[in-house]
Amino acid sequence: SSQYVSVVIKPKRLGVIEDTLYFDNYFEPYVHYSAIVPTIYTSDVNFSDTPVGGTVYKTIDIYNFGDQAATIIGVRFEGDSTIFKIDNFNPQANPITIYPGGLAKQLILSFKPEKDNTYHSRIEFIMGTSNTGFLDVVSLVTGRGR
Repeated sequence: SSQYVSVVIKPKRLGVIEDTLYFDNYFEPYVHYSAIVPTIYTSDVNFSDTPVGGTVYKTIDIYNFGDQAATIIGVRFEGDSTIFKIDNFNPQANPITIYPGGLAKQLILSFKPEKDNTYHSRIEFIMGTSNTGFLDVVSLVTGRGR
């Protein structure tokens, strides 16, 4: 039919999770899904209200709960990419390694609103790991200029 089904996965472990969704009256697989639960993830950042023209700094925490080190080899901003910046960080010239064990590695993010507006950005960290190749890790950033 034309009805939509939403599946929310609340993982209890890291890695790849696969399962099949069944419905009572059909007795056959309805949806087979798989999801990768990353071992590396970042915190989202909300700058809230910030004076227009002023600059506020916050940290993005990056965690690695895997068993291999990961290195940030690239960063991309989508959305309001000129308003948010990661200060003093160039992954091509000086990559940052996130070691396993779950301790946070912090990067400093600045927010400098140009006008009275709500700003949103998506920061994509491209990670290189020895056991999974490349992995994209995303942080969502918001702030409001006042």
